[in-house]
Amino acid sequence: MVNKAKEVIFYHAGCPVCVSAENSVLSLIDPAVKVRIVHLGQESGS
Repeated sequence: MVNKAKEVIFYHAGCPVCVSAENSVLSLIDPAVKVRIVHLGQESGS
């Protein structure tokens, strides 16, 4: 049995390498999976 995620979280710092990685990873994820992108420089520390 394969455990499929319903939501994934991608953390990044906003640098060009992170943005490139984000685009690459997003192209590999099943479109049915909800993706939350967390930019570490913009996310509050609550």
